[in-house]
Amino acid sequence: MTIESGMAVIIPAFQESNTIVKVFEQVESLGLSKIKLYVVIDRFDDPTYDAILLNLDRFSFPITVLCQAPSTGPASAMKYGIQNTHEEFLVLMTADDSDDATDLRIMQSSLLGGSDLVCASRYARGGKHKGGPIFKHLLSRLAAQFIYRFSGTKVSDPTNLYKGFNRRILDNYILESKAGFTIGLELVVIAKKQKALITEFPTSWTERTSGTSNFKILKWLPQYFFWFLRVFK
Repeated sequence: MTIESGMAVIIPAFQESNTIVKVFEQVESLGLSKIKLYVVIDRFDDPTYDAILLNLDRFSFPITVLCQAPSTGPASAMKYGIQNTHEEFLVLMTADDSDDATDLRIMQSSLLGGSDLVCASRYARGGKHKGGPIFKHLLSRLAAQFIYRFSGTKVSDPTNLYKGFNRRILDNYILESKAGFTIGLELVVIAKKQKALITEFPTSWTERTSGTSNFKILKWLPQYFFWFLRVFK
């Protein structure tokens, strides 16, 4: 595969017609160069697809819609997006407007500066975690503290999906995540194994204000626990 210069932002989306355009608008306000957005959907009858088509001409950056059918779910969507893009730098981002899109500027700068993995952290000093289920928040916070203190990996928010990375850290590696957004944690495992350069910065994460969350805490918990253990292996 020929690697192209630039940064690909991969966004898995499932019925996010109410929020996806807001994400595009935030990215547009940054005026970033050499950036392309890839939205990965399960099926073309997802209303997210129609919302994107209706607004394509409004934005200066390229937007590509990828359909992963017959596969479904965010884990396979992100892997599909990684496999079907060619940019040197990649960012994984959610479609529900909970991530702060302005952080893309920091990620791009850090990756250009030589970082292999750049982590947006809700739990670093100056970071914020606003709203969301208390149970989900507590699990995330406890796991983050345990990994930070005892794994030797100084990432204060390893479970957060919102990360940028250099494609080279996936050389000779096949992503294994099977459910949910555990790829964010798997990337930390990969970077630690390779002794790659990891940087992080504080971010402000806000629980979605429209639509219904697609995060399945109990269903995906075993996968998160699996990757939690792999950080220490």
